Amino acid sequence: MKKRSTRGPTKHDASRGAAVHQFIVRERIAEINSRAMKVLMKELGPGDFVRFMAQNFSGKRDYSRDRHKLNRNLTLDDIKAKLEQKK
Repeated sequence: MKKRSTRGPTKHDASRGAAVHQFIVRERIAEINSRAMKVLMKELGPGDFVRFMAQNFSGKRDYSRDRHKLNRNLTLDDIKAKLEQKK
């Protein structure tokens, strides 16, 4: 049986602890992303889900600029009407 050290945590222990923490955080984020994708697929349907993913996760687009262009001609009444349709 190997004798355990009575010294406190070592530098190696601290870095291993940080690595474990990062792994747990990454796993939790992956779980949240997976759940979010399932909700989006259910709510949007396959076609709109694919379009949403293509425009928002390609890494090459400017979401703010694209949304501004898409909505630049909307009036307040248009927005109200869309909100009423959702109810």
